[in-house]
Parts: sequence; structure tokens; C-alpha cells
Amino acid sequence: MGQKTPTTQRPITLDDINAVDYIDQYKKIEVVDGDWSMAEVPFYRSHDMFAGGIHSDLMFKLGQFVMENHLGRVYAGSLGFVLKGTRDNIQLMRRTDVSFFKTENLKHEKQDEPYYRAPDLAVEILSGIAACGDQADDVFQRVEDFLLHGTAQVWIVAPSPKQILVFLSGGTVGIYRSGDTLPGGDLLPGFSLDVGAVFEEFNG
Repeated sequence: MGQKTPTTQRPITLDDINAVDYIDQYKKIEVVDGDWSMAEVPFYRSHDMFAGGIHSDLMFKLGQFVMENHLGRVYAGSLGFVLKGTRDNIQLMRRTDVSFFKTENLKHEKQDEPYYRAPDLAVEILSGIAACGDQADDVFQRVEDFLLHGTAQVWIVAPSPKQILVFLSGGTVGIYRSGDTLPGGDLLPGFSLDVGAVFEEFNG
């Protein structure tokens, strides 16, 4: 497949994004400050096998709990969230690996478009070693973007050193390790996650 060149015209519209989306493997094309953000950052551009397994397990566990308790809906990482702007002038659009919306926040129209709001829960799964340097800056900027625009919880899942950082909208941060249980809190009442089980590797 040939490389498509993003438009240089501004503002960036949803049609512009759809014209270049999913090129050159699985790039999560985003918009930050009204400009394209297509950084070659491996931990969120694509997953290694271990992180990919974590992704599927979290999707299953969250999805099953949410469905059984009629709490809303869990989405995979291809969904876009326009956090600032409109369809014709997108200033900030993010994607995340797993997201959750409470029932009252679900969108029931224009199913072929992104959400024009933040998810209630955003989950970012890092690949390989824990992020450092510029990658760490990117991770924390993404956390801040979601929280500032209404996300109640952001989980950063780090396969190495096998920790889950939970950022809450009130400004607190929790660190959960193997042996800990991550609670769903007010957002997912009754939900609990065995952190050690999240990081169990499949050895065949």
C-alpha cells in the first residue's frame, strides 16, 4: 500500500483524518494543537506479543463485567476521541488502547464518527520496557489530556516493571503491583482486577 500524505491545509477535519487513517501498519493517527501527531513511538504505535496478550485479556475482563452489570460499553483502541474542536476543526484527538463509557454517556447517533468527548475510562498499554525520556513525556501528556477533558480514570499498564498506574480525575495516583487488587471504584462498582494475573505470560 502506498504512503498517503496528510493534508497541509488547516484546520484539520474529520474527512482529512479518514483520508490517511491506518497507513503504514497500525499507526494511531492523532491531532494535537490542531496539527498531525504521528510520532514513531513503538509502545503505542503497535504492541509486542506480551502487551498484545494483556490488551486482549483486559478487553475481555472489562467487557464481560460491564456487559453483565449493564454499566455501559467497552471499546477497542481504534476509536477516536475528539477532546477539543469540531468535525470541521479538530484541535485535539486522541486514541487509547481500551476505553469505557458509562451508559448515560453513550452516543446513539452518527455511528460512523468518533466520540466528541472523553471516555470515562482510558487504558494505555505500554510495550517492552517502561517508557522513559520523550516517551514518558508523551505518556503523561496523554494522561493529562484525557483527565482535563473529563475522563474519570486513566490506567497506564506497564508490562515492565509489571505495574498499573491509576490516575484519577481528582489528582491522585495509585500504583498497583503483583499481589495487589485494582478496584473499579465509583466508576466500575464491584469490579476488581488481580494485577498479578494481568502480567502472567503465555509460554505455550
